[in-house]
Order: sequence, then C-alpha cells, then structure tokens
Amino acid sequence: MADFKAHDIAFQSPVFALAAHPSAPLFTAGLISGHVYTYTWPTEAPAAASGNLTDTDGLPAGYNLAWKTRRHKGSCRSAVYSPDGETLYTAGSDALIKCASTTTGQVISKAAIPPSSTSSSDSPTHLHALTPQHLLLGTDAGTIHLYDTRSPSLATRPASSYPSIHDDYISSISPLPPTAESTSSLSKQFITTGDSTLSFLDVRKGVLARSDDQENETLASCVIARGVGKGGRSTRAYVGMGDGVVHAFERGVWGDMCERIKIAGKGVDVDVVRPYTLTGDPEVTKGKCIVAGCSDGRARVVRLGGNKVVKVFDQGGRVDGEEEGEDGISDIAFDCDGAMMTAGGSVVKIWYLDEADNNEDEEGDKDEDKDEQDSDDEDDEDDSDSDSPPPKAKKSRAFQPPSDSDGSDHEAGSRSSQRRAKRRKNKHQTAPQKTRFTGLD
Repeated sequence: MADFKAHDIAFQSPVFALAAHPSAPLFTAGLISGHVYTYTWPTEAPAAASGNLTDTDGLPAGYNLAWKTRRHKGSCRSAVYSPDGETLYTAGSDALIKCASTTTGQVISKAAIPPSSTSSSDSPTHLHALTPQHLLLGTDAGTIHLYDTRSPSLATRPASSYPSIHDDYISSISPLPPTAESTSSLSKQFITTGDSTLSFLDVRKGVLARSDDQENETLASCVIARGVGKGGRSTRAYVGMGDGVVHAFERGVWGDMCERIKIAGKGVDVDVVRPYTLTGDPEVTKGKCIVAGCSDGRARVVRLGGNKVVKVFDQGGRVDGEEEGEDGISDIAFDCDGAMMTAGGSVVKIWYLDEADNNEDEEGDKDEDKDEQDSDDEDDEDDSDSDSPPPKAKKSRAFQPPSDSDGSDHEAGSRSSQRRAKRRKNKHQTAPQKTRFTGLD
C-alpha cells in the first residue's frame, strides 16, 4: 500500500475553508477569526527532514506564505478561486462577499449579501464558481444567490436569487457536468443540500426537483460523472449524512437515494465529500473514488462500485487547548497536480507520497493488493496574525473496517448531535444588523 505522509500548517483559529488554485500550486485557508492565508508550495515532495510548518518559524522546502490579512469581521465561512485563477472570492459572517487579487490579496470589490425575507440580515455558508460567468452563494436562510462575474468588479446585487431552497442553511453546492445537448460546454445545473433534503437547480429555470426527506441532516455533497452505477454509464451525486452514511443519487432521479453507503459508525458525521484524485495513490487507477471527511478527524477513501473504505487519512494532532470533537475534518481540497489538503481544527495537512518507504515496501504492497482483490471477489459486492506551534505530524492510522450495523448506544448519538450543534453555532454566527463599507479591506 502506498504510504503517505503530511506536513502541517498550524493556526491560532480553526480553519473553516480551503481553496486550491485551478492551475498553480497555491492554496488559501479561511479561519474562524476572519483571517485569510494564502500559501505557495513545492510541486515536488518536500524533504523528509523538513518538519512541520509555521509562517513565523520558517517554511521548509519551497513553502511560502504569499500573503495574509484579516479579511472579514467575523468568521471566513467560504473561499473559492475563479475558474481562471485570477480572483479569490471569500464570504464571511459579516454578510459580505469580497473579490480580491490572487497574487496580492488586495480587495478589488465587495458586495453586501441581501437580507432574507424574514430577517434584516442573512449570512453566507458556501461559495461556488459555477462558470467563468456565474458565482453561486448559499446562505443561512436556505437561499441561493447567483452573481454575474463577467465584470472585474463584483456586482453589488445578485443577478438572480432562489429563496428558501431549503428549510435550513445551505450545507453544500455541487455542479453537474454539462449535458450532451449543451452548446457552451459550461455547467448550468447544480445540486444543493440543506436540512434533510437535496435540491436540483438550473441557473435558467431555478429549482427543478427536490428529494424526499432523508430522515437525517444532509451535510455535504459531490458529483461523480459517468463511470459509476450499473454499467458504469451514470452520473451520481454523493451526499454526506450523519451517522457515518453517504447517500448516492442518480442524475435525473432526484426523489430518493439509489444507494446507501456505510463508511463509519453511528455518531460520526460525514461533513465533507470530494472526488478523490490524490496523485501517486494506486487506488485512483483501480476505479473512481470519493474521500469523505468525518467528524472523528478521519478522511475515508471509498472505492465506488464495491463501496468499500480502502484508505484512511488521520487528521489527528489536536492543538493544545482545543476541546475534544473540535478536530473533525472541516474541508478537503485538491490542487491542480492532484495533491490533497485536509483541514481539521486549527491545522491544515498537506499529504504527499513517501517515495522512500514506498520503494522499500513495493513488493509487500503488491501482495497486499492481490489479497485485497481476492477478498473483494469473495464478497462480490482571532485578531492576532501570529501562529501557534503546530502539532507533530502523524502517519495515517491503520484502517479498521467499519461495522455495517446501525446499532450503537444513545450516548454516541447524543455526542454527535452536541458536536454538530456546537460546530454550527460557531460557523453560522448571526450577522450584524447593518453592513458598513469602511474600505476595501
């Protein structure tokens, strides 16, 4: 099995959002303190002796802090690069979207988020750059706003709004690939999750479908294009739920799930779901995979088709003073070369293939892969800009297959509910009643 190690970047505040540049080794972290940090990193694996990372004690082997700033008065809830990588959009609990230069971090323009129909304010939850012309924003009130981004300056008002898509906050936005009939080859359709449902929307028509109540909170989503499902010809949405479950939805059949994938035990929330494309991992060559970031601090890789957990990355390393349960995976991102970053608590881990260990264990890995294949055949189915010292990096823990049973004691479920409520309380703070423009930054 390929051995992956990680370098750590530690912060004084929990990390809410990660964004990876579409064509350069550049990534951004948004914090609960409202700070935004942007780093460059090497295109090759750093030296094994480099150690962990901080932006005050020196960065090893090509890592550099490009810029940092306190971008929002409150938490930075979401960050995303434009498709061409020239612009970084961030959204914060101050009810503002800010548009900034990727290279300098200087704010170009900003816009206030429109209030909801039932409140004098509404705060953002998720940003997604759907196309070079369309920026999507989800809010606490369950509304989706669409902004026209063809002008260098962000429009002060959204071009379109779709209110009350969900009864609770928008927990995720995922694009659907363009259909065969598309003449622009640009995505115009997407899904959202919130409360306990999934919604299907088109930027030209609004809401087209909504799923049945899934009887559990829908927390995250991603879309895997053709190559999954019966015959490998379907496109599916994978939705992270509570209690260690991922629901799969067939494109065009949004009423209810078509598959239920159990990846962890009861009481573990699946807070992040992404397509898994980590460079150097043989699992990527064996079939399409997703990676699920969970509230227990582990990122689980699931090979689709067999729907088995084949690898686990352990975020671990809770910073001193953090409470138990605060180091769950909050975001996952992949850069343009397929390198993976995971955020949990106040630490971002950057994963890379340990070439030395991998070469030493190559023959053993081949035997393990063969044994695993045989088994599958048998089954057939803050205000301060300073950073605190980071925790010591850990290797991924050995994977222990999760039980497929839903049975668990009540206490585990209670802890999960309390953790989820606390996380939402921190992330979805009430926005100020009035928004004042006191300068671009």
